[in-house]
Amino acid sequence: MKVNSQALWLAFLFFMNAAFRLDAQTYAYTSLYSFSPLTANTNADGASPHAGLVLSANLLFGMTYSGGSAGFGTIFKLSAGGSGFTNLYNFTNGVDGANPNSSDVLACSTNALFGVTGFGGTNVPRRGAVFRISADGSDFTNLYSFSGPDGQNPSAGLIISGSTLYGTTYSGGGTSKHGTVFKINTDGSGFTTLYAMSTNDGSGPYAPLLLSGNILFGTTLHGTFGAGSVFRVDTDGNNFTNLYNFTNGIDGSFPYGRLALISNWLYGTTSASGISNYGTVFRINTDGTGFTNLHGFTGGSDAGEPFAGLVVVSNTLYGTALAGVTNLGDVFRINADGTGYTNVYNFTGGSDGGAPGGALILSGNTFYGTANVGGIAYGTNGNGAIFSLTLPVSLGISRSNSSCILSWPSPSTGFAVQTNNNLGTAGWSNFDASAADDGTNKSVVVAPLSDNLSFRLAHP
Repeated sequence: MKVNSQALWLAFLFFMNAAFRLDAQTYAYTSLYSFSPLTANTNADGASPHAGLVLSANLLFGMTYSGGSAGFGTIFKLSAGGSGFTNLYNFTNGVDGANPNSSDVLACSTNALFGVTGFGGTNVPRRGAVFRISADGSDFTNLYSFSGPDGQNPSAGLIISGSTLYGTTYSGGGTSKHGTVFKINTDGSGFTTLYAMSTNDGSGPYAPLLLSGNILFGTTLHGTFGAGSVFRVDTDGNNFTNLYNFTNGIDGSFPYGRLALISNWLYGTTSASGISNYGTVFRINTDGTGFTNLHGFTGGSDAGEPFAGLVVVSNTLYGTALAGVTNLGDVFRINADGTGYTNVYNFTGGSDGGAPGGALILSGNTFYGTANVGGIAYGTNGNGAIFSLTLPVSLGISRSNSSCILSWPSPSTGFAVQTNNNLGTAGWSNFDASAADDGTNKSVVVAPLSDNLSFRLAHP
């Protein structure tokens, strides 16, 4: 297990003639799991986790593109702490399909996972399917097999609302065969093609949909200018609207990732074009107005080629970039107005992994994600990694009579208060006090007070 953390000086505060210096953590990276070496393209756990993860009851679920007992990818689970890795299912390249790609994110409900395969299914030729599998790995079932007129080659993960799944097919459907938007019940009944794309709508929907109220928002990889589009459609299939067509210019091209929503603004990424042909971060109003290019990737220190969508934290957006000239991808953040672009973590392609192509998920104060390559013994292994990245947490201080109280937000997990009475040394040690938790903040009491104490939050 690899952990990166660094303390930053914040301030001196004075209580009862004692000086306290508070330190806070930078983003703390942890390698949770590295996939094992391949032999003739097979292994026990899978390789190259292109897609992102889902989290349910402190368990992470995901898929790999290749590896497994048949060499065609796997479905896996492990705890959010990195223990208990289990290979739940090995794809066989048959009715069940094969090689889950970067947008095939699983959908999760109580004790069940739902997904799509780009081919597979019971029809001949196999044009793709919707599947269900129990969270313990049992009962893999094809819920629906595509035939062509109803769509084919679903390339985006599903989203779930109650007992309804929404998804897209990359091609097929209607007379134009440019792809579809569909819905289906979680028991496999009620399949409905909500909308079949035409030439003017954009074609090739690849990213998972975004559901807001009774409206589905999505993107396509092809459009009027051959570079993709942004669209919306009601959950009953009405009011389809092409909101924007990418021009293959400064605005970017080929939006592979899911959209994010803040107020009435949609935020997304493109994987190519822009100022240096390494993609962009953009926003557009939900009515199609106000398109703005927030950031153009250069392929240098900011990496580039973001294939995944964005995650919203307050008024800040977080995402992953797949590759760059000087690195093997990064996790980045950018303010919703386009300011403050920052590399949060740069992958080395070594034990920490590299080329993060899947979307991040956030739980509490920690992101979870996948890296396509790298891992322990990179060069021999190099088959990808699962990682966590913990957000910085501020340590507050307040006075209570002759004591002081150190506090930090309750959703922040895995932190411990550490102290040091001589900052000229590396002598940080855990503060011997149990943290109370009132549901909003965790806190420890410092008493009695003494001189020259420094405190920080550590994420071991």
